[in-house]
Amino acid sequence: MLNTLNSAIKGDKNLDAVTGILDRASLLQKLDEVIKDKNNASQYIFGIANIEQFKLINHSHGHKAGDYALNVVAKTLSLELDKNTIIGRIGNDEFGFICKDKRIAQIQSSCESLNFSLSHAPVTWDGKKIRLHIKFGLVKIDDETQDCDQILRHANEAIYSAKYDGCPTVCEYDGNATAILRRSGNMEEAIKLQRWIARDQFLLYVQPIVYLNNPKKASHFELLLRGKTDDGKIISPGKLIDAAEDFNLTPMLDKWVIRNLFTWIKQSDNSLSSQYKFSFNISALSINDNDLSHFIIELAKKEKVNPRKINIEITERVAISNMKRCYDFMTELKKAGFTFSLDDFGSGYSSFKYIQVLPFDVIKIDGSFIRDIDKNKQNQIIAKAVTDIAKAYGRKTVAEYIENEKIAAITSEIGIDYGQGYYFSKPFPITKLSDA
Repeated sequence: MLNTLNSAIKGDKNLDAVTGILDRASLLQKLDEVIKDKNNASQYIFGIANIEQFKLINHSHGHKAGDYALNVVAKTLSLELDKNTIIGRIGNDEFGFICKDKRIAQIQSSCESLNFSLSHAPVTWDGKKIRLHIKFGLVKIDDETQDCDQILRHANEAIYSAKYDGCPTVCEYDGNATAILRRSGNMEEAIKLQRWIARDQFLLYVQPIVYLNNPKKASHFELLLRGKTDDGKIISPGKLIDAAEDFNLTPMLDKWVIRNLFTWIKQSDNSLSSQYKFSFNISALSINDNDLSHFIIELAKKEKVNPRKINIEITERVAISNMKRCYDFMTELKKAGFTFSLDDFGSGYSSFKYIQVLPFDVIKIDGSFIRDIDKNKQNQIIAKAVTDIAKAYGRKTVAEYIENEKIAAITSEIGIDYGQGYYFSKPFPITKLSDA
């Protein structure tokens, strides 16, 4: 049957315009034929291949680069999977494939090999390297399979497990409801997030960033979000943040933070603007919003906020994902007087290249190197090396997660400039600053 299907493909006009392989409707038609062939259905496996953070590729490098990446993935799928496998593009960042007479283990091995090839051999576009990471969801087709919708639903649940349940690359659907429940739960959290933003149920908290040589005097604070539930409880909105990332709502949340911080400073008669400096994080999607820098600059003018008292934190992962866009975003805001911190340095890439290229004022050393620095000599060496290199480039340094006196002493001894953590202060409502 599969040979017959493949023969039919040659004359199929319903091909994807970008990649030249089957489009969604055509692939699902083939899948429907497989499901209805009850005598042979159990010999087939359906899979979905999802390109992670594909939107960032389009935002960062343009849609032509995205189209090129799609073609590379389509070609690699064709090479890595069996020649009799039917492949089609079923979504903006997803491919589907139908395999026959293959064990799950064989397909898993091919999928892992494909992801390894793409992630370790970056695609080059316009002189820039783009690393592609693929997640796979696999489903066995059997006598109980009802229709295409069921197969797609199960494959997507497997994809979701691969993304969020710690599965490295490939996940097979096993009937476990955990993934779908988590996805459903995150959707509910996303709805709650939008409701909380509309009702101003988020609260601005701050945590001091202190001079290690004079920790009793704090003039710099990092903003942290808390939420106020309908029954008045103050909670950390971790699940809501996850939902914001999952459903691309982080720009909405980022703007809420910026707007409410600037408004609070204005309502405090700007006396705190000269006294204190405030930091807040910006998400990857926000940085890729070409209007955000204009939004920040114009809002600061409107609320009469001194840009030199505002510091924007960008995580290491976000910085490395799109250095060109980060550079443009930072350069425009630095001209207006804003400063920048590289957050979580050392958490993933630890490349010193972007310390040199991107105009960061401060390097925040990831807490994983600090929280046990009093017990781990290697972490002391790493923290000292980062500090020395930061100083060579004229950058200040911050040690996060300082939780006892000994850690505070060690970080000061190795030359780190600032410290942050529960040893100095737990987060507290920003309103307490105006009461001080």
